[in-house]
Amino acid sequence: MEIPHIPVLLEQVLESFDAPLVQEGGVLLDCTLGFGGHSEALLKAYPKLRIIGIDRDCAALEFAKNRLKGFDGRFSYQLGSYSAVVAELLKDLDSKQEIVGILADIGVSSMQFDNKERGFCFDSEQLDMRMNQAQILNAKEIVNTYSLGELERIFRDFGEIREYKKLARLIV
Repeated sequence: MEIPHIPVLLEQVLESFDAPLVQEGGVLLDCTLGFGGHSEALLKAYPKLRIIGIDRDCAALEFAKNRLKGFDGRFSYQLGSYSAVVAELLKDLDSKQEIVGILADIGVSSMQFDNKERGFCFDSEQLDMRMNQAQILNAKEIVNTYSLGELERIFRDFGEIREYKKLARLIV
């Protein structure tokens, strides 16, 4: 299997989780599973560890499922945003399953930028930017249908853009 992405800071992640709790087992939540590189390294390094991987990108999740299928019983996955999935998992995990770590590699992966059809990069001919391709709402619809006030709020609150009003006016 060709690995399309090399995880950043892999050694630092392994070092961060090199603790007795992780070595003795328990559950680690990989909140941004992506292609599963960090999880694979952690599962190899810590044979008693179980990982629940979470991702909202169906393509990345499918790749990670195949990559980690050799870790039967130690790896499971959930499709969705980590904020929603973690809340549900915390309700459902029984008291015998101790959470020993949480990994969140926040950001957009190179896979989203490298694939022009995903519409994340500047040289893409389309504007999409959906992490989960099954979602209906995309960036093209937002910039073409949202009001000036809605765009300002998005740029200010989520983009943390200092000149959010100017940017919204350029679009509308």
